Amino acid sequence: MTRLKKLGAAMVAAGLSLVPSVVNAQASTQFIAAGSSALWQTGGIASWELSGKLHHYTFKLTGAGVGVVDTRNTTSIAPQQGSMWIVWDNSTAPTQIFVGVSLDSTVGDRLFLGTNTAGQPAGKLVLPATVPAAANLISVTWGADDTTLPAAVVADINKAPEMTAAFTDIRPEDAAFGTARAKATLGASVNDGAHNYAGLGYTGSLSATVTKTNWIESSYSTSAFQVVSFNTHGTDPISGATVPPFTGYRVGVSPIILVDNRTNTAGLGATNAGKFYFTNLTTAEVKSLYTGATCNSSVFGVSGAPDVPVSVTLREPLSGTYNTFEYQVPQVPYTSTLTAQTSQETGVNPASTTGNPLDQTCTAGSGNRRRVIGTGEMIGTAILNTADSLGYAFFSFGNVSKIAGKTTYGYLTLNGVDPLNASYTTGELPTTGTLSTLFKHVADGTYAAWSDLRIITNNVSKNQTVASELASRIQTDISNGTQLPDFIPFSAAGVYRSHYSNGTYTNGSASNGLAGGTENGGDVNGCIEKGNTAPGILNCRL
Repeated sequence: MTRLKKLGAAMVAAGLSLVPSVVNAQASTQFIAAGSSALWQTGGIASWELSGKLHHYTFKLTGAGVGVVDTRNTTSIAPQQGSMWIVWDNSTAPTQIFVGVSLDSTVGDRLFLGTNTAGQPAGKLVLPATVPAAANLISVTWGADDTTLPAAVVADINKAPEMTAAFTDIRPEDAAFGTARAKATLGASVNDGAHNYAGLGYTGSLSATVTKTNWIESSYSTSAFQVVSFNTHGTDPISGATVPPFTGYRVGVSPIILVDNRTNTAGLGATNAGKFYFTNLTTAEVKSLYTGATCNSSVFGVSGAPDVPVSVTLREPLSGTYNTFEYQVPQVPYTSTLTAQTSQETGVNPASTTGNPLDQTCTAGSGNRRRVIGTGEMIGTAILNTADSLGYAFFSFGNVSKIAGKTTYGYLTLNGVDPLNASYTTGELPTTGTLSTLFKHVADGTYAAWSDLRIITNNVSKNQTVASELASRIQTDISNGTQLPDFIPFSAAGVYRSHYSNGTYTNGSASNGLAGGTENGGDVNGCIEKGNTAPGILNCRL
């Protein structure tokens, strides 16, 4: 997930020093992608396999001017920084180099589909002048990192540092709408095709330093998330260049799960006859908590259970995770009356003291709502360290590793449906599993909150070939057990979400992309449908 510390942002504002680029790299295959953490680990391992299982190196991008830079405006748009893997085949004369940076889906979409004046993807990778020591950020399957990152690999990346793809857990059309909604006047109507939603008020001018109306701030740290526009087609809103067409390759179906901190045995960790009291939330109960109406364990509606304040944790509104959760749980069913909508942003004004960073006492129940930036902060800071906290995340074994295998943390069912197992027992998060035992109720269409994971690339034949091969390899790995099953391979899912035209953010008519067809349109608010027969059900919304 992308994040930028406020001090770092201030340093960026002082100026950037970008690595010069040339047209072609030495490596015959060079893949540079950024985006969803849900695909970061699986994509890294699959890339290593495609390049011969020879070399890999991981570290975190830090420092002024370092990261994935938006070349449309390097003065006012800050670089995006996150965990990074690099895999290659030969240390002196590499012919295959793959790079993946863990940011956020919307940021990955923006950096790839944002188009600079040269007509290229705006996202350009800027490596640090001195590469940090290997961090061994992925320990499963491939073992310890190489001890050094070869100069030949660094040189080839620096020759052609432009992104060739994005990892995303949200359709780019939905990401573009989410960005437009965030940038709209607070409470103003923003059209999403058949629906209208209230604007969120991040209307400030672009600024590489953190401001309340251009950045979404964490209430747990100095992390912040910049709100920057992009288009999926037509004219780029910053550079004025024509946005090239893109193609998406489905990889898998991943559930969003509700997670909680159960360390307080007199709170969310309370038990009765050895079983936890608090194991399920209905959609109505989620709305009560996430709109800030009542933030208390009484919302769970469990007779005889303790009554304690709950710390309700939200992601940033541009997150793919946030948008999937927003339009599949709190905002369902849709209401056209903006003031009656049950958004996670209900009562949140980013210009106010408690609105950004979000840290508000709820209307009733004595609990609060607080904001995190990124999956890592959601799981590894808020849920890990805050008793009686509630949050959500796309499931993967890596995403939940800090709280998995422990009775003091758990996941919940949603409307009585288990997202991970065939039946709910303790709610302890798994540390391992098999595809044959996981995700039964995602596959049968009864679990409500999930999205397709995708690799997005442009219509350059070479890029399409690599993206297609990588998407296929990830699915094969999970199907045959080579990699842990972080999600259901799309080829085995049997479910899809109805696609729809979400107004100006969709170029042309919606398409579900079934039976080998090309996807088009939004689907984050689409109905759950079964099968793979084209064209499928179109324009059905929740």
